[in-house]
Amino acid sequence: MVSLLMIICVMHIFLVLDCQPIISCYFQMENPSLNYLEENLCTHYNLIGSCTIDEHHHVILPNRSALATTREWLYDQRPSPKLLITLTPVNSRMSHLVKSSELRKKLVENVTRYLVANELSGFDIDWEFPVWSRDAQPTDRKGLSVLIKELRESFDQAKPNLLLSAAVAAPAPIANKAYDVNPFNKYLDYVQIMNYDFHMYSKLEPCTGFNAPLFSKQYEFGILSKMNSDYSTQHWLERGLWANKTIFGIPTYGRGYTLLNKYFHFLYAPAVGHANIGAAYPFVKVCNLTKTKNYKYVFDEKTRSAYIHGGDRQWLGLENPITMFTKASYIKTYNLAGIMIYDLASDDYKGVCKRGTYPLIKAAKVAICNERQKMNR
Repeated sequence: MVSLLMIICVMHIFLVLDCQPIISCYFQMENPSLNYLEENLCTHYNLIGSCTIDEHHHVILPNRSALATTREWLYDQRPSPKLLITLTPVNSRMSHLVKSSELRKKLVENVTRYLVANELSGFDIDWEFPVWSRDAQPTDRKGLSVLIKELRESFDQAKPNLLLSAAVAAPAPIANKAYDVNPFNKYLDYVQIMNYDFHMYSKLEPCTGFNAPLFSKQYEFGILSKMNSDYSTQHWLERGLWANKTIFGIPTYGRGYTLLNKYFHFLYAPAVGHANIGAAYPFVKVCNLTKTKNYKYVFDEKTRSAYIHGGDRQWLGLENPITMFTKASYIKTYNLAGIMIYDLASDDYKGVCKRGTYPLIKAAKVAICNERQKMNR
């Protein structure tokens, strides 16, 4: 691992700044703070957690003064990255909104006006999930398609090059039920597949599992054989989503479990709950446990995933530079538009793991951007 980490650190220094594939990164306001953001880390930044739908079904947009500092810092970079606002609505409110032409019109007008006035790059929709969720409605699927059509028409009239994107479910059963692909190809600039949260502890799944496996294990069958990034991405492409609009999502956070028995620590081992450090956790929580607590590190070649485990019955799945590099490299095989990272704050932005700052995102960036250098030589 050390040799690859050294290569990644060196290669990142020499990457061309105008890396062609999209590197779309989610972040929250001041998390991390501007002091810890680095230039030329991502090509697109999605501000999440500051835009939603209120109880009156009106869109709530980020505070302009708070947004201004972030926008100015990003736009001072050369080349300037894109800054988008991400809508994360409550399901029931969004269902009601998309059914009403009047409410849709108000949202479209307010969002368009806000983007233009604040010199932003675009708008991203993270609705989890139309039709599928318990409080969703059958009309959600059509309503979302109509909404993105109206947003696109408004954007094109107001300001050329305003971007419109969506973050979508990875598992095939949700994707089939929630989304029409044709409107996505026609009206969205790109579609970000959330290739994570395939497995997490629950009463229905009381066993260990990888958060974001790239491929399936040979012994997985039925729905389990489909709960991986490769299957989900290929399913979206087979449904007709254009490759040049497909963004491959990769998490920087991990998911972990408390084992039933410390001696049974294999994949799908019985578990009794989430990990002690939480259901989800950033890289810095686990990066040094093999040294400080003598945890054992396991890399699964088939799924391209990793976990660590210890005598305290903790089973901690994680992303590291190896897994990030491998997963990001996947997009070159299928000529996808780029990668999506969720999120900046879960990477080691302070460098406390002694692997440099943002080791996960930089590993992914090396995987997709260095290929362009080779082709241009």
